[in-house]
Amino acid sequence: MAIPFASLLAVSKFQIWAAPLWVVGLAAIGAMIAMVLIYLAARTVFPRASAIAMATTQEQLTQPLFWLLVFIGTALLAIFPYLPYFTLGDDLKIVKDSGLTLIKVAGAFLALWTASTSISSELEGKTALMILSKHRRFEGDGAVVSVGNRIPGDG
Repeated sequence: MAIPFASLLAVSKFQIWAAPLWVVGLAAIGAMIAMVLIYLAARTVFPRASAIAMATTQEQLTQPLFWLLVFIGTALLAIFPYLPYFTLGDDLKIVKDSGLTLIKVAGAFLALWTASTSISSELEGKTALMILSKHRRFEGDGAVVSVGNRIPGDG
């Protein structure tokens, strides 16, 4: 039984793409260990900021948009090696570039969503109004002053 040429070509492309995969896995494990060590160091040096970061992280992990972005991003990262790019041999470079761009865009979208929901919940809970309504001199923080001047219902 003869194996079609197209399937051999797909297998060879997968072997070229998957060959350095153990290096990527090792780097991912190293990056995770480094992130945990940085978090522990920041937690001891800045306990209040780390408490706020932990509360924000726990709040956003319960949002369905986070898991939607994780699953869509993972599916797209798995599909990218099989898309034809017509790059005359630079497919691996384009796959890496597409993956990094996807991660950057998804991260920026999630950061924007997280910031907007956090600000919205603080304004609804009236905790931000107490801080913004006091007449203080904000050193170089024009965004906070402009938000404080445009709060609805603030005479």
